[in-house]
Amino acid sequence: MRKKEEKEKQEEKESLEELFSDLEKVLGSLEDESVSIEDAFDLYQKGITMVRQCNERIDRVEKELKLLNGVDEEKDSE
Repeated sequence: MRKKEEKEKQEEKESLEELFSDLEKVLGSLEDESVSIEDAFDLYQKGITMVRQCNERIDRVEKELKLLNGVDEEKDSE
């Protein structure tokens, strides 16, 4: 069971890293002066969606860490 959880976390980590990589590509495209306004708007929307996905995943991990730290603090106080 533990290996399954570790595998899921590894997949999520890779996905987050992929999102960051894709976001960098979008930003690079936005910096290109030859991109039309319509394409820039589409890229901007795509980038905002990616940022939201990254924030959701980071928030989820942060909540898990807080939960784990709370559990560890309870064990220490016993």
